[in-house]
Amino acid sequence: MYLAKSASPRGFEKPLVLKRILPHLAEDPQFVEMFLGEATLAAQLEHPNIVQIFDFGESDGPYYLTMEYIDGPNLRTLSKRARVAGGGAAARLLCQNHRLGLRRAGLRP
Repeated sequence: MYLAKSASPRGFEKPLVLKRILPHLAEDPQFVEMFLGEATLAAQLEHPNIVQIFDFGESDGPYYLTMEYIDGPNLRTLSKRARVAGGGAAARLLCQNHRLGLRRAGLRP
């Protein structure tokens, strides 16, 4: 994942995240299909606790996904806080995503 920015001709800039499939995974048709399926589904979701997907596709070979950048603590920090607090809301969100088909969420503690 990379931190990037979208820039307009008038100087407006917005930070975003660029996620690319690793080269060895791009050779696996099942992984590519899963990545594109997840991107398609995630792009349709709107929820304050789910980052927005701006675009996804292929550019000069590698598949990519551009998404909203959220400035704040990483998942490891949030996971630790959730364990201390009981983690009910986080667990409900993960269960909801699973029911919607997001079985391979981009979650890394």
